[in-house]
Amino acid sequence: MKFRFCGDLDCPDWVLAEIAVLSKLSSVKVKLICIQVVKLLTEGVFDYEKVLKLVSDARLDNAEDIKGIMVALKFIIKGGVAFRISNEEFTSELQQLGLPKEHSVVVGKAVQSNHANILKTLRDSSLRLNSLSGCKAEPDFFIQEKNDQKLIKCSRILVDLNVATRTSLQNGQSESSSISVSLTKDQLSTLIYELNCAKEIIDRFKPPSTPEKHTESAAQ
Repeated sequence: MKFRFCGDLDCPDWVLAEIAVLSKLSSVKVKLICIQVVKLLTEGVFDYEKVLKLVSDARLDNAEDIKGIMVALKFIIKGGVAFRISNEEFTSELQQLGLPKEHSVVVGKAVQSNHANILKTLRDSSLRLNSLSGCKAEPDFFIQEKNDQKLIKCSRILVDLNVATRTSLQNGQSESSSISVSLTKDQLSTLIYELNCAKEIIDRFKPPSTPEKHTESAAQ
């Protein structure tokens, strides 16, 4: 069965195992652990000793169980934010996986109330390619025959494409580079088609645009 918070994939077996462990805890303790997980995601801070005290009477087998539920909650919360799932669908999926309703609601609220901060952290830490700083294309005619410097026959038309990129360095500065390629008309058409396909896929993950609010002065 596919789940949205798993990227429309099957839920990993290890997450299922940790959900069973989470179910042994009270919803109040799950809420407090979620607070620590959110801090870990947004601030990089995690109070392991505090979590250890929270689960001290939960009859967990060993320290590995504690680490396991932390990693599982991190996976679940990140998935709930990254894949932009509604709170109702998110909590429903958790219940389908065996997490009690009260626990699912607690995790859902943790995602809902910290969505913006977690999303910003995920964006800042995500893999980024070099940013595009310029693109220039010029036609180039491949001449097969000439007669007295006059064009007799043009066998094909090429396009010289120059792409300039900028890479951000760790010291805050940037480094520029460029790539030049020559494409035939068919190759250029294929490139444009594939770029449009890639753009459509990216657009699916963009948040819906909100209508612009007109100010009172603009309305007048």
